[in-house]
Amino acid sequence: MRRLTITALAVGTAGALLFPSAATAFGASEAGRPLPTTARYAVLDTTTPTGSASPELTAMLVQMREEERMARDLYAGFLASYPESRVFSRINLSEQRHFAAVGRLLTAYGITDPAAGRATGSYADASLQAAYDEWKTAGAASKTAAYQAAVQLETRDIADLEKAIASTSDAQVLRVLDRLLAASKTHLAAFTQAANGTEPTPGTGPGAGQQGRMGQGPGRGQGNGQGTGLGNGGGAGNGRQGGMGSGMGTGAACPTVTGQAS
Repeated sequence: MRRLTITALAVGTAGALLFPSAATAFGASEAGRPLPTTARYAVLDTTTPTGSASPELTAMLVQMREEERMARDLYAGFLASYPESRVFSRINLSEQRHFAAVGRLLTAYGITDPAAGRATGSYADASLQAAYDEWKTAGAASKTAAYQAAVQLETRDIADLEKAIASTSDAQVLRVLDRLLAASKTHLAAFTQAANGTEPTPGTGPGAGQQGRMGQGPGRGQGNGQGTGLGNGGGAGNGRQGGMGSGMGTGAACPTVTGQAS
């Protein structure tokens, strides 16, 4: 049987994947935005057609596609309402990649895309529609309320992914779902910290970073510069847990989003 490889859906002139912008309002149209293509995304960016799917696999992948779309739509709307939120900015990009990854599985198995022709925030599944409407309304009250809604979404997503993983033995599908599950757990931790009042904020100057701060300025990094924090800290001046950069900067103990764009 001939095996073909399906890779990115759209490629820019510099070889970057083009995805919708994270900073779109609820219901707004989405413009292209480049993301880097790296080996870390190989599991999500590549699928191999293997024939038709069973009714059970079809139903599961359709559900996963719509759940990833709901998360993407909700977080994009929250980001438009709270553009200063680095947590929503990072994680919304992850959700777009997850949505695209499940879409490639649908293509590989010849499954009709349930998202085709549907507007942002519109879902055929009544339970998904009700959840989206409830979380959207709740998150409009405040940024903290939006983080709390995101905690509920990720908790539901983790439960559904674990159920989906237990329902299939397809190696290709499992590789993608395992990656989505790991990312959702990371997202849940980040949103939980943010809902409890700890989220990254810009920091400047030398020395050790503060809790939840992402530094800029001179400093001497420790270790290999890879922390569990969210964002581009640019290294840490004695930073204990945070920052993802290297070289100059300060930062420590940002929300745990090591796989924020995975």
